[in-house]
Amino acid sequence: MHTKALLTKMFKTLGANQDVNRTTVMNASEPAATQTAHAVRTTDRTVTAIPPQDMDFTRAGIASPKRERTYLLIDISGSMKDRYDGTTTKIEAAGLAAQTFVLEKYGIDQTDLVGVIIFDHNADILMPPQPLDTCKPELLKAVRNLSIRGGTDLGNAMQTAVSALSSKIAGVTDRIVLLTDGEGGDPRIAAESFKQSGGIVDCIGIGSKPSCVNEKLLRQTASVVDGQIRYTFVSDMQMLNTTFTRLSAKTQ
Repeated sequence: MHTKALLTKMFKTLGANQDVNRTTVMNASEPAATQTAHAVRTTDRTVTAIPPQDMDFTRAGIASPKRERTYLLIDISGSMKDRYDGTTTKIEAAGLAAQTFVLEKYGIDQTDLVGVIIFDHNADILMPPQPLDTCKPELLKAVRNLSIRGGTDLGNAMQTAVSALSSKIAGVTDRIVLLTDGEGGDPRIAAESFKQSGGIVDCIGIGSKPSCVNEKLLRQTASVVDGQIRYTFVSDMQMLNTTFTRLSAKTQ
């Protein structure tokens, strides 16, 4: 192509691009409703204005819910061998509820940490809190095979959990979920120090009727969040699973 013809073509192309740019700038200065209501004419083609898009919150600096580190504090005292719902014993119901918690929380945030403490008059760390994406099978196995032991000391159990969570992790909410069918010992002092440090305590009483547990004590042990006392009594397996599904949700 001759030089003159080439330059002529380049200037025509540049002019077309400038027309498009001018049209786009003028259109952008119009109200948003006008931009989306009609198409704008350029030198070569019609360009339809693009409507506003939903914000991508994952890229907008919006904070996600905080990670959580939770101890499931499970009563394995002698009375937990009693029937709870149909042929299911209390200890079996506790294990199934714990499995529900692990599976539901895994679906919410696999980086959350969950551990298990079992207690009668003594308290033992069955599994320290670990990220669910690395320990889910081991956790499920551990709470499937709970065995009955002796009496009940809620105070010793709570103190064991609080001490185990004393080393804080930045940006992580600490939680204790206590499940018991009885009374014995006083968990309130240990629970109060834990709550004062920002931890959250949930208390679940199980049995045939609320008088099976010390409800006053468990209410005073539980956290109060948004005006709600995080204590509940549950008398059947279906509601227990529903309760632990709810508890698996983020608290912050």
